[in-house]
Amino acid sequence: MPFPSRSSVATTMRYAGFVLGVAIAFATLTLLVASLAPGHSVRQEGAGFAWGNYGSWIVLASLAGLALSLPLAPNGACRIAGGLVACVALAGSVTQVGRIAAAASANGGRVDPLAALDLSSPARPEADDWLTYNAVDGRAMRIGVWKPRLPERNAPVLYLVHRGGWNDGMGDARNSGAEADWWRNRGYLVFSVEYRLASAAYATWDKAPADVACGLGWVAQHASDLGGDPKRIVVLGASAGGNLALNLGYQASMGQARPSCGVSVPVPAAVVAYVPIVDPQYVYDHGQAVGGRETKTLIENYIGGRPDRHADRMRAISTDTYLSRDAPRTLVVEPEEDGYVPAESVFRFCDRARTAGVNVTTVRMPVYNHFSSYGNSLAGQANRSVSHAWLSRFL
Repeated sequence: MPFPSRSSVATTMRYAGFVLGVAIAFATLTLLVASLAPGHSVRQEGAGFAWGNYGSWIVLASLAGLALSLPLAPNGACRIAGGLVACVALAGSVTQVGRIAAAASANGGRVDPLAALDLSSPARPEADDWLTYNAVDGRAMRIGVWKPRLPERNAPVLYLVHRGGWNDGMGDARNSGAEADWWRNRGYLVFSVEYRLASAAYATWDKAPADVACGLGWVAQHASDLGGDPKRIVVLGASAGGNLALNLGYQASMGQARPSCGVSVPVPAAVVAYVPIVDPQYVYDHGQAVGGRETKTLIENYIGGRPDRHADRMRAISTDTYLSRDAPRTLVVEPEEDGYVPAESVFRFCDRARTAGVNVTTVRMPVYNHFSSYGNSLAGQANRSVSHAWLSRFL
């Protein structure tokens, strides 16, 4: 059997390269179309995750698709068709990344697409110390402390409430190292608080808020000893942590915070919330399941059953319950493509908060969704830099 000639091998390789280039372009266009589609869907959530976390790499892939499809096209017609598809894909991917960067810049932040090419998992620096702030249910409740890189007196204080759907196994205070390190590099004294987490057999709708209230009171008592300014405490949380952060700040302003220990709970200088669960009923009814994470299950575990059987508990965890004109100034950063915690529920809440007299700033971010998987992602850079810029105006 004769071996293929060099020319036939070259032709085959050329066709393969052209097909690969066009395939890359079509994959990019698929992500683009899914992202721009109205409403929420599994496809849109996947596209939003891809753009927010890997957008810079998608641009490079689109560029590679163009580089393959143009010179390797087998004929003029293929060159025109393939080149057109690849050009549209490249233009679309650049536009998506540019939209994120432009929105961040418009709100005082900064996104570096080149830095987002680093996909390595960020180091999760261990806290400088883990201190016990309370003991409940026979367990020592701890709080992590990250001191500013350049020690200073009266540093602003950041009180982190971790995300994770309120549920055990979804996240804990130890996962805050990368976030804490970013903020301490900018002069903040950072605390990350443990709180009791729910399971199918253990509801914590009343326990988790009590723990974070206790932790905040403890921080106010001890911040000055660690170099922080107790009058400049910012509470920051994301997703379920955003719910706890907002409810804590707003309850404190009304004198309704109920800590799990004997402390006075201060009103924070500000509250920052990323993708917060502010309307649990809406999230329960309309939240888009992502990667097996079902919002219905998380909420049922948290309150100890179905919402229709626990209306009082749903009211207790709803942020609307604590709206008042005395609430601390608030920043909410919410991506428009969030379907896990539907973005419309967050934007409508912000409108209601303003009507109630709350000084709330809403930052609507395009393209990406609820989840930011690594520190240098486009979404992660946008969330942090916008928040830092906002806080720098008055803190």
